[in-house]
Amino acid sequence: MKIILTGADGFIGHHAAIELATQNHEIIAIDNGSQNTLNAWHRHIISERKALLLEAGIESIFIDCRNKDALKHILTEQRPDVVIHLAAIPAMELANSNPASAFENNVQSTFHILDTIREQKIDAHLIFFSSSTVYGNFLKSSVSENDLLNPIGIYEATKVCGETLLKSFSNLSGIDYTIFRPSALYGARCVNNRVSQLLIERALTGKSLKLFGGGNEELDFTHVDDVVQGIVLAVSNREQSRNETF
Repeated sequence: MKIILTGADGFIGHHAAIELATQNHEIIAIDNGSQNTLNAWHRHIISERKALLLEAGIESIFIDCRNKDALKHILTEQRPDVVIHLAAIPAMELANSNPASAFENNVQSTFHILDTIREQKIDAHLIFFSSSTVYGNFLKSSVSENDLLNPIGIYEATKVCGETLLKSFSNLSGIDYTIFRPSALYGARCVNNRVSQLLIERALTGKSLKLFGGGNEELDFTHVDDVVQGIVLAVSNREQSRNETF
């Protein structure tokens, strides 16, 4: 299938693009190159992601998903079977400190993709990445896809907005979607300041490890390879993953 993947240079994005390419899908990778950092080690890791994409025969096209005209051009030109939308502000701290940017990157970009698919009558299945944080503070030991959502911060609110947009466009225009809500991702080449990355980097640099919540908080980690396997299954079984949340 022909797949447009946004946020291709990102943590999940480069893993997903490379794996899907090995499955003989045609990958059109787009990214806005926004992962600028002063940390030399992080810059090295981001360069490594791009090098691995090129080795897999994938070259990212510079497109900012906040630019509807640019999105409209590539979606109309390519008319993909699947759009995997990963472009977003990936961290709660960044979103909460800059709500306007979070809205533009996480909500407005999703709207642009959905509205273009609707306007241009593109028969594309949209895979959207939400987050387990949409549940807020868990009131029990585990939650399911059917539990109530209780977003607390800006990041979580933008993810709920994205999910709601997908369902609304599906109801009104018949756009197929799949929603993923992964929890605490970790794995190779992560520089998004996730828990496991921070612990490892602090240990390597001899800094103290910060333990929040007095040691009583629990977090369910998800390896990026398992998430990518979920993407592969959703793409190859579009009828079964149609309008489902995982």
